[in-house]
Amino acid sequence: MNRKLNLLLVLLVISLAFTSCYKREAGVGPEQDIYVFAPPSVWEKLQKPLETVFSKGVVTPQYEKYFRLRYIKNSNELDRYTLHRNLLFVSTLESKGPIADLVRKSISSSEMLADVKSGKNFLFKKENQWAKDQVLLILVSVNTDSLAKKIIKYKDQIFNIYDRHYRKQVQAQMFTKYENKKLEKELLRKYQWTIRLQPDYSLAWASPDSGFVFFRRRNPERWLYVQWINTDNPSMMTKDWILNERDSIGVWFYGGDRVNRKYVKFKVINFNGRRAYQVNGLWENDKNVAGGPFQEYVFYDEPTGRIYIIDCAVFSPGRIYGKLPFLRQLTVMARSFRTIADIQKEKHE
Repeated sequence: MNRKLNLLLVLLVISLAFTSCYKREAGVGPEQDIYVFAPPSVWEKLQKPLETVFSKGVVTPQYEKYFRLRYIKNSNELDRYTLHRNLLFVSTLESKGPIADLVRKSISSSEMLADVKSGKNFLFKKENQWAKDQVLLILVSVNTDSLAKKIIKYKDQIFNIYDRHYRKQVQAQMFTKYENKKLEKELLRKYQWTIRLQPDYSLAWASPDSGFVFFRRRNPERWLYVQWINTDNPSMMTKDWILNERDSIGVWFYGGDRVNRKYVKFKVINFNGRRAYQVNGLWENDKNVAGGPFQEYVFYDEPTGRIYIIDCAVFSPGRIYGKLPFLRQLTVMARSFRTIADIQKEKHE
């Protein structure tokens, strides 16, 4: 190991072990890029399991992944990436080399080491280690076979750490300086719910009697609508009903948009404390020869006796790839949805 790298490792280990008080610089690099450091022999065996973890994405209609793994083969380049937003260190207790040494030293306490050897723990997380808005993850086990099994078993947990961090950073970027708070207050007053909005989004249509409010932004074309249905029968909220309801909105409001059933994916999630369907898919319009990705959240709100549908969609025909970041921004807005009861509860917590 050369002298420069040896000194760097010492400094990195010290900073991993202790929280320093100096003012950190803001993290750099694309929010969707995860920089991976691992001994070559470890990467060779664990590349596929790791790619499985981060294979999640959406059809836009091209398949776009939420995250991209960037393996840094040369450990001498480590100091170039310490300020990046997403870092991932992967090694085993039996591996050799600078990265393996760094990982072992970072879990040097007897308790942490015992947990790794016994299989009790393999994942260690640190936020804002060398930069603001940074998440650093260490995955380590006794050998590559053991680590591969743990990576696959806990793939959702690993993915969600970066996904939550991503949404947190995007939300901060979207609302740190500008926000349409006047319209947000108006929504709460008129409809008993609100949603955080960037100032570039306009209230394009509102039909209170139909339970429908539509927001829009151009270049590229993006929109979000909130629909609510008063009912004492939440069991009507089936998958077929959800898709048919979106199709009916497409006929009524979008000039014939419909859901392409071939690409629909349902997922049950926790949406601000409620059990909800997250629906991903493609909308298309044969008449206008148009289409694009959409994502919506559907849930029943018991206090108000309403089914809510919050739908996000993008139309950017000249853009083959790169539609996902726009959809992700929309979903950050969608997840900011709050009813009056939610706001009152948060004030008392």
